[in-house]
Amino acid sequence: MRSLPLCTAAVAAGACALLAACGDDGDGGPPPGPPATSLGISGTVATGAALAGASVAANCATGTGSATTDANGGFTLTIAGGALPCALEARGTPVGGSAVILHSVATAATANVTPLTELMVAQVTGADPAALMTGSASALATTFSAASVQAAQAKVLAVLVAAGVDGASSLASDDLFAGPLALGSAAGHDHVLDGLGGALDAGGSSLAALTGTLVAQAAATADPATVADAAAALAPELLLRPRAASCASLRSAGYWMLNSHAGGGSGDGGGGFAAHVVDAQAGTITQSSDGTLYTLTAVPGDPCHFAVVADDGSTGDAVVSPAGVIVARGSQSQLLLIGIPRQSHSPAELAGRWNWVGVDTFDTNNAAWVYDYGQIAVATDAGGTTLQLQKGCAQPSPGEVEACTTTPQELHALAAATDGGLVNTPASARWTDKMFAYQAGNGDWLAISSTCNIAGGSTCAAGIGDGSFGVASRTRTLAVPAAGTTTNSWNVYLDTATQLSTVGTDAWSTLVTSVDAATGAFTRTAGPTGGATHAETLSVNDPYDGFQFRDLATGVATSNGGSTTVRKAVFLKTGVGVSVIVQPVTPSSPAGRLVLSVGQPAP
Repeated sequence: MRSLPLCTAAVAAGACALLAACGDDGDGGPPPGPPATSLGISGTVATGAALAGASVAANCATGTGSATTDANGGFTLTIAGGALPCALEARGTPVGGSAVILHSVATAATANVTPLTELMVAQVTGADPAALMTGSASALATTFSAASVQAAQAKVLAVLVAAGVDGASSLASDDLFAGPLALGSAAGHDHVLDGLGGALDAGGSSLAALTGTLVAQAAATADPATVADAAAALAPELLLRPRAASCASLRSAGYWMLNSHAGGGSGDGGGGFAAHVVDAQAGTITQSSDGTLYTLTAVPGDPCHFAVVADDGSTGDAVVSPAGVIVARGSQSQLLLIGIPRQSHSPAELAGRWNWVGVDTFDTNNAAWVYDYGQIAVATDAGGTTLQLQKGCAQPSPGEVEACTTTPQELHALAAATDGGLVNTPASARWTDKMFAYQAGNGDWLAISSTCNIAGGSTCAAGIGDGSFGVASRTRTLAVPAAGTTTNSWNVYLDTATQLSTVGTDAWSTLVTSVDAATGAFTRTAGPTGGATHAETLSVNDPYDGFQFRDLATGVATSNGGSTTVRKAVFLKTGVGVSVIVQPVTPSSPAGRLVLSVGQPAP
């Protein structure tokens, strides 16, 4: 067969494109495909200042690539045949600093890689940002939808605003992943990066710790079971606040303090609540409404335990949980304060199952008290948010043994208040409770409430409570603690026999000695720290998930050769470093007692 003539300028380009080959026998192989396209991504890596010499890796829906940043933190990635979106990872060491690893997502040709994008990735995914580099990049377009990115940015900026990072609110309409980043301008994204770095330094925290709290909160929002037995941790905004020298979990922040004293409260929070401001570095707590000043003095050798003196000379003591919850006891009879950092939450955020412990004034005699505990359900639909006791136990009247029910009780309406709290009103409108909620850095929640209105009496706006209060935490399934597990706590005791009185605070230690995983039971030694101990057996998720139970035992031998009575007790185990313990009335223990057990910091 004769060879075909070579294509020339005289031959139409379209005809030439049809030729399979130019050769002597026509079998030169298939035609070459169109030239491969390249994906180009450029951007900036910075921690506040440019991160020069950092390695940048891309894991894209199609293709991978790498680059090194220049002196200004700039980089350009060229990926043959690449396709967006891409997961980005930058590794480098700031001048005078420690090595950092940052992550971001590129959905366009420009991308920033900064601590803010690290936080954004954590919030969107609810997982360690490093997982982006090993997962399927093709799913990024769905995961990082416009809606999810917008919600994540709102959350991240809200944390920074709550922490007092200057300029954070001005970024609300910016694109943190791909928007302008003018390093050295002290404006916009650059200014907030500088502020974030300064806040981390002031709080003695790290970006990794801050990222971890966002991951935990996001994961808990998607599935509350993820916080089961997770260690208590500060909320992310508190990690960015100045800390007390003797207590890493006491941060400068606004608090809602619940005063259990009948008639407590000052009008600014409703019920027994009053707004306070903690200055952790100065060692003071100031009541916002009247300026009352409380001075904190660290107890030597006992981190997160403080002696308290008010400006009127009254005294007390306060302890702080690893999640920043404050429990304080005053020298005045009946005075107990529970403080949670101020956050704002909608009723819908509380939807789900909760465990509950409450103490109430007996309706016909306000000098007498009764207790209750159980599980409640919070549900949201088109008609609003409701709260309902599903099952539980309650003391019918002072001195009586508790009675239990599995019959759901009347519905309560749960509505938002203008101060970030919530108002809880039963259908019968017999009373109204004011409630505030706090989500800690491990994703778990604590809600505290105070009765602020008895039918025909005061209103929530008046700020006067009758002393009744409750504590609630998300329902979670507890694991049996491992043998060898130790706990150290401070216990604040309240007598409910005739009036709600604080009767002391002591340090308490336990050691798990044996476990029966099949039955959920474990035995431990327990007693005052440094004092005589005794053995006691508890069971987990008894009588309900998230509770522990200990039965009455008499004549129990103690380590100093004596004996003791171990009271029957029901333990509400929260994830914020505070357990609420009901010691019910029994024939041998006619006085009920409530104990708030606050976890001490790890040695």
